Amino acid sequence: MHEPEKFQQETIKAITDLQETFRQTMSRQLALGAMVKSILNRVPLAALPSVLEEYEAEVDHQVALMPPKFQQPKHWEEWSGVIEARIKQLQQAQGPKTQGQG
Repeated sequence: MHEPEKFQQETIKAITDLQETFRQTMSRQLALGAMVKSILNRVPLAALPSVLEEYEAEVDHQVALMPPKFQQPKHWEEWSGVIEARIKQLQQAQGPKTQGQG
């Protein structure tokens, strides 16, 4: 086999392997996102602010281990937004507090 043909075959295999890795990663991410959302739906309102705080602290810790060129904050910040939205949703569902309820 000529070198250009071998190079082409190796390149095609590398691209195919990357596509498979991408599909696996996206499938895992989808499953993890669904799991997180289903778990958040079971967390009581009183616990959610500390969940948010712990999540953000853990993200900060993990990000510090990642080279800056690979950091993409928009992808982990969206989860803070999911937790904040759940807090607002539960607060709205409770309705306004009457006087004396703190």
